[in-house]
Order: sequence, then C-alpha cells, then structure tokens
Amino acid sequence: MESTTTLATLITSLGSIVTGVAGWAGDFATTIVETPLLLFAVGVAFAGVGVGLLRRLMNV
Repeated sequence: MESTTTLATLITSLGSIVTGVAGWAGDFATTIVETPLLLFAVGVAFAGVGVGLLRRLMNV
C-alpha cells in the first residue's frame, strides 16, 4: 500500500516546524538579552560583520 502525502498534511507539518523554530529563536534571544556577557559578545560580533560589509562595499 502506498503512502501519499497531501498538500494539507505538508502545510501542517511545515507550520509546526516554523512554530518550533520561532519558539527556539525566542528562547535563544531571551537568553542572550538576559546575560550581559552574551549580549556584549553578540553585539561585538554584529558590529564586526557590519564593519566587514561596509569595507567590502567601499572597495567595490
């Protein structure tokens, strides 16, 4: 007997995956904001990425 996946089943599965990822990202962001050392490290990393992108754009 063949197993068929309907579009509704696929959309339901994708919806639950997106909901899980959103919850995980929220927990991750909360942990970073509540921990000053992590917040500092993430801020420095984002600043480094911004500086690197700006340098590349200026050299083009």
